[in-house]
Amino acid sequence: MNLNEISFFKEFSCTIKDCPNTCCKGWRVIFDEETYQRYLAEPGKNGIRLRSSIKKMNEEVYFRTSLKRCTFYEKEGTCNLQRTLGTDYMPLVCRVYPRFYQHYGTFAEETLFLSCPETARLFLEHLDELVFVKSDREVTYERWGTNEDEPYLQWLCELREAMITAVWDENKNRADIFAGLVAVMKEVQGLCIAGEELPPVKEIMQKHNHESKLHISAQVTDQMITNGFYHSRLKRISPKLYRLCRYYFKTFDRLTAEQADELADELRSKLHEDNPQLEHVLRGYVVYYLQMVFLEVYEDYSFLKKLATGIMHMHILELFLALYYEKTKSLTLGELALLISVYERRGRHNEDVSDGMYEKLYPVL
Repeated sequence: MNLNEISFFKEFSCTIKDCPNTCCKGWRVIFDEETYQRYLAEPGKNGIRLRSSIKKMNEEVYFRTSLKRCTFYEKEGTCNLQRTLGTDYMPLVCRVYPRFYQHYGTFAEETLFLSCPETARLFLEHLDELVFVKSDREVTYERWGTNEDEPYLQWLCELREAMITAVWDENKNRADIFAGLVAVMKEVQGLCIAGEELPPVKEIMQKHNHESKLHISAQVTDQMITNGFYHSRLKRISPKLYRLCRYYFKTFDRLTAEQADELADELRSKLHEDNPQLEHVLRGYVVYYLQMVFLEVYEDYSFLKKLATGIMHMHILELFLALYYEKTKSLTLGELALLISVYERRGRHNEDVSDGMYEKLYPVL
């Protein structure tokens, strides 16, 4: 079986105390069952220490106060649990993150989450190398899903590659490309629901190659930000993102829908005018999203949602980058990597938030 890893996978190394957005703060770390049982069975003082640090609610087990910061996080930026007891005592997610594994049966793919600043930096440095390369390592994790329709999986792989090729076509307007891909997803999803045969990938891509511009209005954007994405406790969880949200409100709150659309376009135009490389970055962001999650339609057939969610996150990220640049007049590689990681942690890694945002977007697709 082939194991394919993203081109920069092996370059990742945790920066530990030098990380500008540590994974030990800002979210709740859910335990795997093996780690939980190990903590319950651990004897002596270490066992008491571990069990007194965990909480179980609604069938989820996690460290107490871990939404603000992990109880084992040290001010030096290190993990006390890892330092004193060893890596094996850390929850599985802490040992694996930011690595992401997907085993589809006949092959597996491994990528890295952009919510890690170091991953985001590597992503930016390898924009022209966003491809999977074959690894000589063995797959040691279980298969994801239950679908065994290999011809369908192969068709999905071909479709994903065609979509990626389309996104990278910088001779074509990004909004027009997205409109075409949304149309493709709608048709494919309809065919699957009806139980009809899927057409050749090239044929269906060409059919929707001339769709009109996909526009996400400032009004819909505001609904996505204010109905779930922004929350008062964001100030404690992600101060940088909180400040960007507050600046967004200050900038847009008193405008009419038309004025908001006009200002959003102006901010984005200024951002791209002064940072011409950003168009390539945003397209790469969508490409990487497709590489990571699109094949999940192998199980859930949610073609439209999978694509539109990636477009949605790119859209909001672009707006936040525009606001940041408007406010600071700076957007270095390091700042860009940090902003991507900060956004990803809230937008991508919180399914409730992401789903709530998509609910506001869906009616206009």
